[in-house]
Amino acid sequence: MVIIGVKSKHTLRINLQNVEEFNIPAQNAEESEYEIEVDKMDFLEANRVAVTSVGNPRVVSQPEFLSVCLHVDSTKDYKQMVMVSTDRFRMSQTNLGVKLINSKEDLTGENYLVDPKSLSLLAVCDIEDEKIIINFEKNFMWVHFDSAKMAFRYREGKFPDWKKILPSSFSCSFKLNVVELIMALKQVYFSARTNAINKTVTIEVKPKNNEIVFVAKTEDGNSSESSLELANYEGVEEDWKQSFNADYLIDYVSTITTELVLWEANPGKPSVLSPNEAKEKQLCLVSGLR
Repeated sequence: MVIIGVKSKHTLRINLQNVEEFNIPAQNAEESEYEIEVDKMDFLEANRVAVTSVGNPRVVSQPEFLSVCLHVDSTKDYKQMVMVSTDRFRMSQTNLGVKLINSKEDLTGENYLVDPKSLSLLAVCDIEDEKIIINFEKNFMWVHFDSAKMAFRYREGKFPDWKKILPSSFSCSFKLNVVELIMALKQVYFSARTNAINKTVTIEVKPKNNEIVFVAKTEDGNSSESSLELANYEGVEEDWKQSFNADYLIDYVSTITTELVLWEANPGKPSVLSPNEAKEKQLCLVSGLR
């Protein structure tokens, strides 16, 4: 039996349909482009990070900015899958080591766009296997775990070259305690959210005082402020400040599981945040506000 859920503004209608009457896609080995094995927990963690940078359908309409991109590359000495997403203002990226089972010889790296809501279904499944098998066919992505399999239809669209977006160098960097950073951001969030458009929070970095200050102002002129001690600051010695969307910072930092977050910046340009000592595995680029 197949359960189909259709959600309206106020109700969720469920329709039951016999399997015989439902159009279930058939797996086709001839259309397989890549078949990989990946650690279940690594995959679910990467998806949890990726959904933070998926675009809001109320703001963007292009499918590539509403999707999670799975990039598979078997041409290098190491085999990897990159899970990446962007809404043009922020970008999350996680590199996953994989075991390559099969691939077409003429492929040099492919992008597969998947609905993030579809991937989130895996997070609620009680998967016992430590590894899951993913088969990328021409039109569907098949995920095998335990004795079950799930099929996801790809979305249309051309995902941007995210590698060109990442800065090659930074003029300063510092580390912050993850829990303390979230608390500092939430402390000023009430003021930031009064600006419904971009929920602005301004960070003021003061290297000589070994301090970072978070400031948010309300539309009626009031403000709230919090501060943290900088750890391992390197780079420009002059004070600098930049504004960001508070939601963007909170969304990503809340997914970090390490004690510290590394913040790399070129003042006035996008910053890159990543788990301490794990930048090669995961990062999030966040654009500043004008």
